[in-house]
Amino acid sequence: MSTKNDVDVVTFCWTDEYVVIFCDNICINFITKNGRGQPFRWRDIQDQFADKAGKKCHFKSLKNKYDAMKKDWRLWKYLKIGETGLGWNSTTGKLDYDWWARKIKEKPEAKKFRCKGLSPLVEEKWDHLFRDVVATREGCVAPSLTMDQES
Repeated sequence: MSTKNDVDVVTFCWTDEYVVIFCDNICINFITKNGRGQPFRWRDIQDQFADKAGKKCHFKSLKNKYDAMKKDWRLWKYLKIGETGLGWNSTTGKLDYDWWARKIKEKPEAKKFRCKGLSPLVEEKWDHLFRDVVATREGCVAPSLTMDQES
């Protein structure tokens, strides 16, 4: 079964390697050339991805993956920097804390990161793609803290 674009209509199996190719060789290059304000041209990106990855993926799957990555990046940053004193343990590859039950209750989608976090390379690519675009608690400053206060 094929679509008009000769891409089999099957679920694409995303590996970290494909995610890095998609982020680095496709999305980041597009943003570098065209700026953040330009919408992606998903049909063109579909061809570029097939060339770089050696595997075809429907353009709608690419757009859905981009949207899902942005959502997962927000969640990941929330988990990593959401509370003071918690951090990433690169030795175990997990977030170190005993409050998973509460976090999963707050955000059920966080379950996916409980046993396996992001690879450092994927996290680096996602930071490059989304850091300046999405509001997080990281790097936030209250206006009252930046004003010069005269006595």
